[in-house]
Amino acid sequence: MSKPTQQNNQNITQKAMNENPQTEHSVKIVPNKDEISLIDILLIMWNWKYLILTGTLICALVAVFINIILPDVYSVEMVLQPGVLSVREDGSNIYIDSGENIKAIIEAGTFNNKLLRKNIKAQNDELLQSLKFEVSIPESSNIIKISYDTSDRDQGIIILSDMFKLLLERYGKIVEYYQKDYEKKIDSKKIEIKKAKASKQNYENSVNNIDKRINEFKSDLKILSNETQNLIQEENRFLDTNAEERDSLSALLYSNTIQQNLTLANIYKTEISENELKKERELSKSQESENKLLIIANEIDKLELKKNSVQNVQILRYPTSSPFPTKPNKHLNVVMASTAGLFLTVFLALFLEYIKNNKGREQPQNIYSKT
Repeated sequence: MSKPTQQNNQNITQKAMNENPQTEHSVKIVPNKDEISLIDILLIMWNWKYLILTGTLICALVAVFINIILPDVYSVEMVLQPGVLSVREDGSNIYIDSGENIKAIIEAGTFNNKLLRKNIKAQNDELLQSLKFEVSIPESSNIIKISYDTSDRDQGIIILSDMFKLLLERYGKIVEYYQKDYEKKIDSKKIEIKKAKASKQNYENSVNNIDKRINEFKSDLKILSNETQNLIQEENRFLDTNAEERDSLSALLYSNTIQQNLTLANIYKTEISENELKKERELSKSQESENKLLIIANEIDKLELKKNSVQNVQILRYPTSSPFPTKPNKHLNVVMASTAGLFLTVFLALFLEYIKNNKGREQPQNIYSKT
């Protein structure tokens, strides 16, 4: 290439650069350099500050507008506990159903149709028609916490109250069955108590009769002993008389009478001994009946306790509404919208700056192609 041609090319390049001067604060993009410094980004943001501020403000205003048109949503909560069917020997409860099962039943929408039929207002409210309940079970517990978000606090309280009634209705038949079963067992034990009391009374009556017979034998034995003693004394006096005056028949009579009395006294003593043994046996049986009564009474107390422990689903905290709206979180929405607007407008500013700088660098290439 000749020197005049090279000179012409340099003049054209210089002219092209003079026709596209950069603004005072424009960023000089260095060719073949992919990284951009923080100062360059700050300069770009300053150049496009009005775009960034306007975009961020618009996003914040949109968030404020959405917060205004959205209804305030309140959280209505209720805390339940599964019903108890029985109590184990170690004192732990046997529940009518587990908390996880009750949670699954509620979350599956088992009661939704009935709740909507009960609440006419809910049928016309799109928010209530969803009837989405949040059910949680605290760790290591059997407590069920049910929460329901609604824009109508009073209606939400009614909805959860009706749900509690439906749960009572669902498990009511099971509770009634167990209560009646315990009542039958208690009635059976009461019949056993009546029989045991009758047996105890019979034994006591028998002991009283035996005591009467023993007392009669002892009384007769005492009389007999006195008579025998008198006969012995008379016999001794009779024997002390002169032999000529004695009557052999009288002596024999004394002897036979005394012997008969002694024999009869031995019979009385035997009867007394046997009746005392019989009395001991009857007293032992009476004590067994008394012990049986105590055992049955204890069993009845346990059955009564189990019967009283049978309970339907219990409500630990009645439906209550949060004092302030839980949704929407207006402050968070505005902050998030403003942050999103800031990032979007910064990105847009970087993109526009990139297009502007590339457009300025393409013009010299076009001039070369024309020559």
